[in-house]
Amino acid sequence: EFVGATPISASQGQFIWSTTAANSASLLIDGSWAAVGFISDSQGGSAEVFLDGVSQGIIDTYRREVEPVSFTLGALSPGSHTISINALGD
Repeated sequence: EFVGATPISASQGQFIWSTTAANSASLLIDGSWAAVGFISDSQGGSAEVFLDGVSQGIIDTYRREVEPVSFTLGALSPGSHTISINALGD
């Protein structure tokens, strides 16, 4: 159970939770920018963010307190894009 995060904490009441290294989630978007949100806490690890298969960076979700962390992808070219998040297991 993940204490401190509820569906209310996420956009449209939806979220994905993983405690397994190499788990991934993908989302197809159509727009000029996107923001990916994470809930961090003292059990948090790292996740790598990909845009159309190209790494955009690693997010460290370890924090002493439960709090939101966001990662913004801007200036996207027109058309559809795939955002993927991979749990790194640390």
